[in-house]
Amino acid sequence: MQKGTIIQMLVSDAAQRTIWPVVKKNLKPGAALYFSHGFSIAYKKQTGVIPPKNVDVIMVAPKGSGLNVRRNFLTGAGINSSFAVEQDATGHAEERCLASASALARATCSRPHSSMKCSATSPANAAC
Repeated sequence: MQKGTIIQMLVSDAAQRTIWPVVKKNLKPGAALYFSHGFSIAYKKQTGVIPPKNVDVIMVAPKGSGLNVRRNFLTGAGINSSFAVEQDATGHAEERCLASASALARATCSRPHSSMKCSATSPANAAC
């Protein structure tokens, strides 16, 4: 984590809350904090996950279970995903977000969310 420029928070909500102090301590200015869903950010008052202003906060949310994401990755297929940029400290957050999405075995980002809160609180097919 100390050399990473994109830190992926791919653990459960409870684990994100638990590991946040260590993650926050190791974030460097200009890094990106990547989530696969928006709950920790949408409910930051409850979770305590409040990113510093000098990092990008991005989300790529695959529309499928981890098992399906992995299965599609192994076969070279993509998976439909939504994305959001919650905080753009570097001016490159959307570019980083879409590049990360493409690393999900050619993920198809069909629809951006206006925010991670929208992703966390809206029905699966709702427009935000």
